[in-house]
Amino acid sequence: HFKKTKIEKALKLINKEIFKDKNIRKNYNNFSRDKRLNQVYIYKNLFNLNKVFIDLVQPKIAMNVFKKILGEKFICGFFGANCLLPGARGQSPHLDYPYLDIIKAGETLPFDTGKNFTLNCQILIPLSDFTFENGSTSLFPHSHKSGLFPNKKISKNKKFIQIKTKMGSLILTNGLIWHNSMPNYSDDQMRICTLGQYLPHFIKPMLNLAKSTSKKILSKDKNYLKQLLGVNLRYPRDILTTVKY
Repeated sequence: HFKKTKIEKALKLINKEIFKDKNIRKNYNNFSRDKRLNQVYIYKNLFNLNKVFIDLVQPKIAMNVFKKILGEKFICGFFGANCLLPGARGQSPHLDYPYLDIIKAGETLPFDTGKNFTLNCQILIPLSDFTFENGSTSLFPHSHKSGLFPNKKISKNKKFIQIKTKMGSLILTNGLIWHNSMPNYSDDQMRICTLGQYLPHFIKPMLNLAKSTSKKILSKDKNYLKQLLGVNLRYPRDILTTVKY
């Protein structure tokens, strides 16, 4: 668990960002509107916003686990807050990036996932309690071993487990596990968590987090931030090389 004061600070900052949207302020308790509008992602400039998010993206226990699963040079491809407002409709079971760019729902990956060939791990940190009522995350146990991207037909009648836990908990998942957010049935509870997506260094990240993070913040961090944002990562260059045999 993270310290309660740290989680409450992060929650306060995310709430402030959410309610900058005038449509959310206007329609917060309007349950007649499209429920898709009740899910919001906050991800722009979080590391510049406050140091608390730099701490949340690199918990030590998770970094040690990801070294072994994703390789020493693993990076962070996405970091933000997933916010389900009252009335949010939830999601269908799915896999995240990069799997959704490799196969479609109902298809199987073209490589053996049983050989510890993992392209995505994730961290969820609830900033509010995860309850059955407010749309906490749901998982299908052992589904990461199948290599299958679920669709509605495949996931129907499967016994998913909905997570119930306190704010500040640390939830680590293999990116291959079938998961989804459940509907937020509450009248006045927001279900908010930070979501970090971690990849092997050879996978292109979803966001260019290094570009949006100030150099001053990067230079101050003595832990994993530079590595996670790919600051010193060398990508292939457009150089013509003559190879002699």
